[in-house]
Amino acid sequence: MSFAWSRTPLQTAAFTMGRIVHFKRIGLCAGLAVLFGCTPDSSLNSEGVIGSENRPPSVKTISVVPNPILKEGVVTAVVEGEDPNHDELKFQFQWFVNGMPVPGESSSTLDVQYVKRGDRVSVEVVPNDGKADGTSKRAADVVVGNTPPSITEVVLEPKAPKSGDRMTAAVEASDPDGDEIHYRYVWRRNNQVVQDGDQQILEMTDYARNDIVTVSVVPRDRDNAGKEVRAQSAALGNHPPKVVSSAPTASTQGIFDYAVQATDSENDPLTYSLETAPSGMSINERNGRIQWALPAASNHPYHVRVIVRDDHHGWAFQEFDITVAPTPAS
Repeated sequence: MSFAWSRTPLQTAAFTMGRIVHFKRIGLCAGLAVLFGCTPDSSLNSEGVIGSENRPPSVKTISVVPNPILKEGVVTAVVEGEDPNHDELKFQFQWFVNGMPVPGESSSTLDVQYVKRGDRVSVEVVPNDGKADGTSKRAADVVVGNTPPSITEVVLEPKAPKSGDRMTAAVEASDPDGDEIHYRYVWRRNNQVVQDGDQQILEMTDYARNDIVTVSVVPRDRDNAGKEVRAQSAALGNHPPKVVSSAPTASTQGIFDYAVQATDSENDPLTYSLETAPSGMSINERNGRIQWALPAASNHPYHVRVIVRDDHHGWAFQEFDITVAPTPAS
């Protein structure tokens, strides 16, 4: 504590810690005036002006988050410091794993690559106000717990599914602790759960065109379940028609007559057309019957390509060659 006495208009003197230092001349009025001033923990500069002495900063609280630590993201030191002189503070950190310092780790965060399940992690912090270091303080140990597995992606296969297909959930996942991963699959058809368990495959035997199918997958290790991830839903597409008849490939002179037969599993109406055909050949677009007046015998075959379409952009084709043989002698 400093005391300053004055008898104006003379110089004032201050007694501080057994030393006498002088103020500037104060007081302009006649007569005798006595001034007294005191300030705790103060000193006077070369001109006699009172100034505060620097006092080092301190750490009020220090903790490690998250608690428990998981092997994902980063580990962070949360510090609350104070400085009597209200100086801006900086902190220096030293991380410890199982009581041993981690070389080079002097920031407020610790990368999880340095820890594993069961490790004990702590951090020590030293405050600094730009003039002096304060007393270091160490946080309580925090244990590295089990980190559940996480899913990167869930994809439905095949990419263009149809009724009757087998739908598979292809999962990409990882476990930071290297644990074996198990999965729970919840399959939905038109937003209704149809299968729930460890079945990665969904049989869609009785499904119909435009049904919406999706799956939600939950990963789990020996201790904890991870976050659920839902695949992008898939709409079942159209089944194209299928040609089931076989075309004759040779004919004698006369009329070529062949009815193309096709089926559609969804009972869609079918339309028949000729994409490639010799001159004069025709096809009935409703029943697929082909007729053609055969020309004279030829050494080269005639190529035919028939297209069968349903009314949902599905289609099939049949290709064949016709060889016209000479009429046998009577």
